[in-house]
Amino acid sequence: MLTPPAHGCLDRGGRPVDNGWPSFNDQYGVIMHAWEGQNFTDVALLPQRRDPRRFQLGCATTNGQHLVLQWFRNMPEITQWLRRMEPQRWGLRGADLIAIKPSLEAVLTEVDVHGLSETSRQAHNAAAEPHYSLVWWGDFTTFAAGGDTWSRQFLENSGITPVSDADNQAAKELHEALRARAEAENQIWLARQASSS
Repeated sequence: MLTPPAHGCLDRGGRPVDNGWPSFNDQYGVIMHAWEGQNFTDVALLPQRRDPRRFQLGCATTNGQHLVLQWFRNMPEITQWLRRMEPQRWGLRGADLIAIKPSLEAVLTEVDVHGLSETSRQAHNAAAEPHYSLVWWGDFTTFAAGGDTWSRQFLENSGITPVSDADNQAAKELHEALRARAEAENQIWLARQASSS
């Protein structure tokens, strides 16, 4: 039987490792996500690099110039990330971050209860504008097959052929293509950030 590792797994470079297990807060016995308690800059790529065959809920956010596609284990994780971490990706800090949280909380609590919906996505965008928008959320099965308009367009624009998630080899190749895209996009993002500072 596999047992989860202790809280705070780090790679050799001291960066958090997301091995699929939730981390544990030993003091209170509360299950936490691998990115909780970490600086955003240390975990920003974590959900983008994940294998969507294991982390089957996804979302895509953008500021109109940069698109981020990322994957989560379950509904509580995606909503917690969208509450606490995603606003930081788009530059919300301090008072701006505090100001957006009540609006996001109302929307994402509904998502926790009722699941992902177009109405909730639009409500999220109303709260997040003009900083960023949530352009898609859904499951990997639909995404991989290009089963909705956004997924189909994304795959086409990325030169990726839709696949069945039941075809493990094709799904693995899709994951590898998405991970390579995330790494390349991150380099573009870092270059833009460096040139604007």
